Amino acid sequence: MAVGAILCGLIVTACSSSPETAQSTDYLSDEWALALKTATSDFERRALEDGVVSRAEYDEAHQLWLECMQQEFPPGGPVQVSIRVREQDGLYEYVLSSTSTEDQERFDLWKDSCSIGTTIHVAFLYNSETSNPEGLPFAALVFQCLDESGLVPEGYTVDEFMQDFEAYANGSDRDVPFPNDGRHVLDCAATV
Repeated sequence: MAVGAILCGLIVTACSSSPETAQSTDYLSDEWALALKTATSDFERRALEDGVVSRAEYDEAHQLWLECMQQEFPPGGPVQVSIRVREQDGLYEYVLSSTSTEDQERFDLWKDSCSIGTTIHVAFLYNSETSNPEGLPFAALVFQCLDESGLVPEGYTVDEFMQDFEAYANGSDRDVPFPNDGRHVLDCAATV
C-alpha cells in the first residue's frame, strides 16, 4: 500500500531522452497559458514567449537558479548546493552536500524561492514535454516500463493495468499479474 501511495504522488515524466526543445502541446496548454501570465522575470518571459523551451533556455534557467541558491549556500562554504544532469533522462537534479534536517529545511525554503523567475515554469514545461510528449497518465508510463521489461503477461492491456494498479495502490489483496513486491513497480516509477 505504501508503494502505491508513493507512486500515486509522483510527478508525471517519462523515460526517454530529452530533445533540444519543448513545444507547447495540447495537454499542457493550460500550463503554458498560466506560465506566460505569471512569469516574473524577463528571462522567463523571453524563454516562454515563442511557445518553445530550448535546451539552452532550460540550462540557463538552472544556472540562474543555482546563482540564486549560492547567495545562501556560497561556493566554498560549509554546505554546498549544486546541480547535475541525470544519466537516465538528461534532466537536472539538485544536490545538497548536507543531510542535516536544518540544512534541508533551509535548502527547501531557498529552492522554492529561487525557482521563481528561473525554473518554476521553464523546467516544468521542458521536463513535461520532452519526457512525456503524449501526455500519458503516470500509470500508463509505469505499465510501458513493466511491459518492456517483460514483467506483465502477453495480452495484458494498459486499461487492465490501470484498474489493477488502482486496486493495488488502495491496498487491495486481489492478485495482480505484475510483480507486486514493490521493487519492480518502484524501479519503473523511478525511470518514468
